[in-house]
Amino acid sequence: MCENQFIKSIKPINEQRRFELVRGGCRCRFCSKCAPHMAASIRSKLIEVLKTFDGVFMLTLTLDPEPFKVRHGVLAAEEAHKYVMEKRCIARLVQALVESGQLTSRRYFVVTEFHENGFPHWHVLVESKRVDHHILRQAWDSFRPKWAGPVNHANGCDCPQCGGLSPVAKLRPAFGAVKFSAPKFESPMHAAFYATKYLTKQPSEGWPAWVLASPRRIRRVSTSRGFWPKDQREKPRRAESEQAELDGRREKRLRGMLEDAQGYVEHSVECFCEFCRNAIQAREDIKPKPRKNIGERMLTCGDTCTVVEIVETTFDDGEVHDERRFVVHVPVTFDQMASYFHERLEPGQTRIRLRPWSLRATLNTCGWEVAQLEDSRRHKLGLAPRSTRVAA
Repeated sequence: MCENQFIKSIKPINEQRRFELVRGGCRCRFCSKCAPHMAASIRSKLIEVLKTFDGVFMLTLTLDPEPFKVRHGVLAAEEAHKYVMEKRCIARLVQALVESGQLTSRRYFVVTEFHENGFPHWHVLVESKRVDHHILRQAWDSFRPKWAGPVNHANGCDCPQCGGLSPVAKLRPAFGAVKFSAPKFESPMHAAFYATKYLTKQPSEGWPAWVLASPRRIRRVSTSRGFWPKDQREKPRRAESEQAELDGRREKRLRGMLEDAQGYVEHSVECFCEFCRNAIQAREDIKPKPRKNIGERMLTCGDTCTVVEIVETTFDDGEVHDERRFVVHVPVTFDQMASYFHERLEPGQTRIRLRPWSLRATLNTCGWEVAQLEDSRRHKLGLAPRSTRVAA
């Protein structure tokens, strides 16, 4: 579709309507561009939750690499992380501390970091004013793998097993070292900023290779079940016409509305005509997209943009919020679009306000996709229906 043809199909757009061009990030907490914004978003929510804590205490949990290196070799770091996740060691540790009276509740917030050798360690915020170090260490050491065998005692150990009189063995930790990162916080805000600062840090030597290439999902942030409170406010209802349109789409999908050469034809779910058989076979032939690993997601960060419309919505309590509704994808990088509009980007900027003329130009860059939009969405955007478009 040529430029003139596409621009002619656009109706005048109301100046009061607000549109934004948003950078299409990878939304990965390992990405240097996306992580700061995601950390800021979670920090505000974390502050509100920590305000309900009787006391905030931070624990740091590490792993002894020796048992995993002996068993897994070069894959030791990845297998160590997998072991902790599959055995739910952190959740079971918190449960053990609650049962021993060290914690007030089972709520916790965890941030994962990685040492230079690739092994993970965890910073855990728990609800408590004080935790006994000896009880914490015993609980963490109880997760030592059975296949690791007994702990190797150091030379000159004077523990009871080696004939000494000291009740504390001078040896490597059974599972890993534990310590108190910051035993005293001035306020919930202080604790939230202290914990989320780890989400913005980028290692100078880069992320471990196994993290970037791992097919498994690796969480940098995790919480206990029910940690985040549910929003009790009812979201504003959609307009009746808009809701009717959505209901009609759902009904078509449920009834098996299929599109053939003559348009939409209703078929029953049990229909097995030639067209339905071909449609079912086509669905079965579609292979799911392979899941990208973290490294692949970071490489594609910022390759596309998204146009969103800002609409004011009012909750039942009278509070007004800006809701951003998806309009269309733009297959151009955010930096290229900024230079096209002569916008000077600030460090970390991810949004550009679009004026009516710039919105037309933006949509023109993705004319093929806009041409596929349904008439209902084209009407909301201010585009002429496909049936009445002006030819070039």
